[in-house]
Amino acid sequence: MKRFLKRGENFLFSLIVFLIPSQLGYHFFIKSSYVYGIRIDYLAPTIYLTDILILALFIFCLARVQKIKIKPWALALGGFALINLSTSNFSAASIYKWIKVGEAIFFGYYVFSKRNLLIKKRVLPPLALSVIVFSVIGIVQFFLQRSIGGLLYFLGERTFSSTTPGISLFTVFGRQFLRPYSTFSHPNSMAGFMLVAVLFLLSLANSASNRIIRTSLVFGIFSILISASLSSILAFITMGIFRFLMIYRRGFASKIIHVFLPFLMVFSIFLPLVARTYLKAGDSVVGENIKKRLILAEVVGKNFSDSPIWGIGLNNFIPKLLSSGRLPELAWWLQPVHNIFLLTLAEAGLIGLVILFLLFQKAIISAIRFSGATVFPLLAIFLTGYADHYWLTLQQNEILLSFILGLSFRRTL
Repeated sequence: MKRFLKRGENFLFSLIVFLIPSQLGYHFFIKSSYVYGIRIDYLAPTIYLTDILILALFIFCLARVQKIKIKPWALALGGFALINLSTSNFSAASIYKWIKVGEAIFFGYYVFSKRNLLIKKRVLPPLALSVIVFSVIGIVQFFLQRSIGGLLYFLGERTFSSTTPGISLFTVFGRQFLRPYSTFSHPNSMAGFMLVAVLFLLSLANSASNRIIRTSLVFGIFSILISASLSSILAFITMGIFRFLMIYRRGFASKIIHVFLPFLMVFSIFLPLVARTYLKAGDSVVGENIKKRLILAEVVGKNFSDSPIWGIGLNNFIPKLLSSGRLPELAWWLQPVHNIFLLTLAEAGLIGLVILFLLFQKAIISAIRFSGATVFPLLAIFLTGYADHYWLTLQQNEILLSFILGLSFRRTL
């Protein structure tokens, strides 16, 4: 029986790793999921296929654990969650988000604490195969300039074409092209996933080089390029430069980690003031897309002033736009602020931002000290998180983030 449970648990974990990019789920559009009659996916409680699989993994863990020990940090986080919920004006959205945080913590802690986790057998093959499959979906979409359809619905592919209103496009020599979505909510989300997965596979390529990994790197890098995601492409180039520094200027690279990254985190607090300054300069200074991002950053400043310590409540940023005075300009752009640190500052306050900073700092230091394989993925998440919100708001990226954090705290890979 124990052998059966062990094999079932190992298979289930590998299946989750492979299906991280999938988006199949059922949305519950309750009253709080609408803002001025506009349906907001971010606010809709959703049960994803990966949620069910992670729940099954949790049940497997309960079956083999004889005694449950609650860590002090878990109690402290639980207390913070209760206070954060008490500050929320939209409690249903906050409760759902805290459940998702709990799911991410469990999955990350599982990856960290499972002693007999065989990385080369249980992680690398399914992750490499996942990169290949979901990259190919995006690449075919790019050449077709539409979704593929058929059975890919069961992986979460949505129906769209280059003429779908609101679809993401990019322009080359005056011609517009569809940016591939694969099974993700947005091309940037897909590119962020591929970026982190490719960097992780690259870090272990020397010790586990085989055909499937090499193939995954080719397809993964190509999908990043055709995604036209500027933040992911720049982050990939930056990681190449940083890899050079780690080899030939390790001392300087260490200073970047210990000085520059904390500076960027602290600087996040002042971004709403920077945004307000640029907005006062007028529309001629920035484009429409940048202007919307600046408006969202400016709104963070108002939310922060309302509740600087505990935040306004997880998943409350979009509903709070109603009272920001900026809704007419953002009526068709109701999104979280495009910066995970600003989003944390608004919804979880200074305490939440400190928790996020310490988590990144300790994970990077641990990765450098023990394995090194997750250093570049963590830095890539940090950099792309400065330009987008998907690491904290979209299912696939949230699970990958918890997965990478869990691996970072392991002493061996």
